[in-house]
Amino acid sequence: FFFFFLMIRRPPRSTLSSSSAASDVYKRQVVYSPTYFCEINDYFTKLINAKEGGIKAVRYPRGGEHYKPSYYKFTGNTYDVYNSGKSDILVVTYGRMFSNVSLAVDLLKEEGVEISTLKLNKILPIDEKAVEEAKRYK
Repeated sequence: FFFFFLMIRRPPRSTLSSSSAASDVYKRQVVYSPTYFCEINDYFTKLINAKEGGIKAVRYPRGGEHYKPSYYKFTGNTYDVYNSGKSDILVVTYGRMFSNVSLAVDLLKEEGVEISTLKLNKILPIDEKAVEEAKRYK
């Protein structure tokens, strides 16, 4: 089995006070992590047209595109869930790791193991609805 984990480090508590300039900048960071080239233009457009200030970034998929599962569909959402409700197991992934996770999920499906995948398209801040979706799994 493959396991992928997402960890986002917060600044030290001392920089998170309500009057802290560092806290304000951190709260306004937006980071998208596309898997495929078709996602990049949409994410850049969203960031360019965003009215809020702050640091904005797109982690782009360098090199060629990797495995794209047949069930993949670009939605423009902050996250997508694949194989929802058919499994007690959820793998959370983002960016190019989605290709590897999808390949592993497809191989396990051939062995009779059903796994759902939550693909984070916007990795900072994480959409609270994505967190709630993840809580539904074991």
